[in-house]
Amino acid sequence: MISLTTTTNTIDDNQYPSDVDQIGVKLRLIEKLFDSCQDLIKQSTSIDIAIENFTKNSNDFADTFMKAGDDLKCLCTKIISILESNRNQITITDGEEGELVNRDPGYYESDHHFTEEQLRYLVLAGPYQVRHHNFPKDKSLKAAKNTCMLTTSWLFGEGPGTEKKELAWISSGVKTWNKMKSRGADRKGKLENHFSSITHRSSVQHYSNFKTKNVNIDLMLDSNRRKANQEQQSILQLNKKVIVTLLDVARYLIKQGLAFRREPEAEGNFTQLINLLRRSNRVLDDWFLQTKLQKYQVSYLSKRSQDEYIQLLGAAIEYQVVDEINRSSFISVMVDSTPDLSHREMYSIVIRYTNNYQVKERLLSLQELASKIGEDICRLLLDTLNRKGISTDKIIGQCYDNAPNMSGIHKGVQACINKHLNREIMHIPCEAHTSNLVVEHSCKCSTEFVNLFMLLEEVYNLFSSSVKRYYVLRGALEKSTFGLTVKSLSDTRWNANYESLHCVVESYNEIIDCLELIESIESKYFDKETKAQAKNIKNKLISYEFVVLLKFMVNVTRTTNSLTIHLQATELDILSSLEVITNANKLIQKMRNDDEALKNILLVAEAVVEPFNIDVDQEFNRLYRVRQRSRRIDENPSTAVQLTREAFYLKLFRQILDHLYTAYNDYLQVLNGKLLCFHNLTPNRIQQLTVDDCKIMYKIVPGLSSEELLFTEFELLRDSIEQCENMNNVVPLLQKFGHLYPRVARVYNFLFTLPITTATNERCFSKLKFIKNKLRTTLKNEKLEFLIMCCTENDLLDYLDLETLANEWNHKTDLWTLHFVNLIFELSHLLILRITITIRMEAPDHETLQAVETFFLNRDETVV
Repeated sequence: MISLTTTTNTIDDNQYPSDVDQIGVKLRLIEKLFDSCQDLIKQSTSIDIAIENFTKNSNDFADTFMKAGDDLKCLCTKIISILESNRNQITITDGEEGELVNRDPGYYESDHHFTEEQLRYLVLAGPYQVRHHNFPKDKSLKAAKNTCMLTTSWLFGEGPGTEKKELAWISSGVKTWNKMKSRGADRKGKLENHFSSITHRSSVQHYSNFKTKNVNIDLMLDSNRRKANQEQQSILQLNKKVIVTLLDVARYLIKQGLAFRREPEAEGNFTQLINLLRRSNRVLDDWFLQTKLQKYQVSYLSKRSQDEYIQLLGAAIEYQVVDEINRSSFISVMVDSTPDLSHREMYSIVIRYTNNYQVKERLLSLQELASKIGEDICRLLLDTLNRKGISTDKIIGQCYDNAPNMSGIHKGVQACINKHLNREIMHIPCEAHTSNLVVEHSCKCSTEFVNLFMLLEEVYNLFSSSVKRYYVLRGALEKSTFGLTVKSLSDTRWNANYESLHCVVESYNEIIDCLELIESIESKYFDKETKAQAKNIKNKLISYEFVVLLKFMVNVTRTTNSLTIHLQATELDILSSLEVITNANKLIQKMRNDDEALKNILLVAEAVVEPFNIDVDQEFNRLYRVRQRSRRIDENPSTAVQLTREAFYLKLFRQILDHLYTAYNDYLQVLNGKLLCFHNLTPNRIQQLTVDDCKIMYKIVPGLSSEELLFTEFELLRDSIEQCENMNNVVPLLQKFGHLYPRVARVYNFLFTLPITTATNERCFSKLKFIKNKLRTTLKNEKLEFLIMCCTENDLLDYLDLETLANEWNHKTDLWTLHFVNLIFELSHLLILRITITIRMEAPDHETLQAVETFFLNRDETVV
């Protein structure tokens, strides 16, 4: 026999055996709070008491005590209301069957048996008498059968001394009312005859013994049983609160991206945080101290329990995300990948959908895939959707970066998705990634700009590669009011390039001073190579061309960086994003045509280099001296066009601006071609919506029943939509009237669901680098997925019902224990069979061997 008393100790609130036990459990929980009250009283008499800390602890105790009292009051109020509503019909509730006890003997069959609690109530309540009639005392009338019975014989007609009982007084009842007192001369009536019988005396004795509580051993045992049961239930409730606390600690660590364990295990964050809570929570501390004194010590702090908490929280978040996705009309998929510190290629799958017309982007999965082939990535995406129970029929859009394996029109993921689903899924190239590529390619259109960014990287490497050199820079920046430390460039995050340019502009003088200090002869901390490198970089930094290009590129990248940041907003819709790109392109065109502003950049650069005695014209002539062509190429070389310094740099400026404008314009044309029919859905263009637009929408948007009805609904809502300032203000309008205009609501749902960027995937990767750091490179994929999902979707994590999760954890533990016991039981039978076969020295038959083999094949590997 295997004891299971220490496997799990939490139960649901609705499992108490009776109302009295429920109240007793609540009272015992309040009793446990008195220890904390005694501690506070002792602290109040201490000499070196901290007033603020003592007051806060007292306030926390008051909150806990009031909550426990409110729970008890609510329970008592609920029970009283139930009893009052059923007072005329019921008297007691059977704890096992839940049947109501009727005091009328005629209500029951002859073979009915009462429980101890029912008998106790019927004895205390006395004989049942129907009102409006005057019946004899100590007799019960069976109102349902119009017969008479005695209470003692009815309830205690069984047992020693009742062998010669008369069924008329016990089950069927006496009907001959005229023979109750007398049945003729010298013949006793039925009542007197029954009162003198041995059966009646025996039933009265049983009745007296049962009614006397002091000598009733059954009641004494029942009282002890109830007391033990209440204590057990209070322990279970306390254990449940402990599990809730442990889950809350796990939620905190997951949300903050902190590790749970370390070596030694007792020094882990999870264990140490529990110890911190124990210092201020007397109930929690007492629970852990009591578990150490038990025969089977269970603290729920092991690494297996911690993994269970992570799995439980992650599964709850995953369930909520999948549930929201399944309740939405449309979804869009976004996939991106990055290598982690353990050299695994991790793919994040993000789903964009609408919940009550509010745009949501949720992480669905983070998985490893050792392949970058479009077909493999496509299968990973579709398999994940099927495993999570998400229908692929809802997919209306897909968004990836501009890599060939993702956005390729032949073998990219977007082409494979269309092939597998056998329909065209609208593909939106990541707008933020496209903007970064536009800036990157534009900066490579001229060697001057390439040299500019190479010099910025040299400045960063010079200071960051040496502690002594960086110390010099840090000292200079600390004395400055607006100085910023130098930052590295990035091949993927081009907003980092703007930050690098901006830092050099703001800290230009401090950087020059540091380079001069390193270069100076008096400096004894740097070698000759470092001094020469610092001198070379300083000469490049104080050149007129560097300052001109630096000032110009800061203005340009400020615009493109602002554009990229706007495009990364989750709540942005596709039409608003196109409007943002269009406005940025107009600003670039305005910069290109504003000669005065471009010339001012040249003047500002001249003012910057003037303190360094730089002759700007001489420098320009040295760098761009016109070389006469051979007469074999040009017979009249003296007539060749020679650009002035101003014209040369203005041409250089316009070259990069033209490249930016053309690239953004080409991208807009691609998106406008895909979304042409939706352009007139914005508030400022809704009056231009035509029937032809609705006809195209009818073909694109799934689930529309009629193009004419769609146009009619737009006609009815046209004025209300026009009054909205932007697309974000259309959402409250749809939330209010969307159910009245289902076709319009469906079109806007489709529009809001279309993806824009993979910024949510990138934010997920930021969490990945934070969680899977150098000290946690051994995290397994499933556990890592739960950690990333909880950390990313922390808005859902904050509102999880931990008590429900505690009950779920308890249920899973019970199932595991039962499964384990069954496994041990079956293994013992197989062991006995093996021993029997060995002793007999006989070969087992084929059926026995097959049964043993089948048993081991069907076992759960995790349990084994």
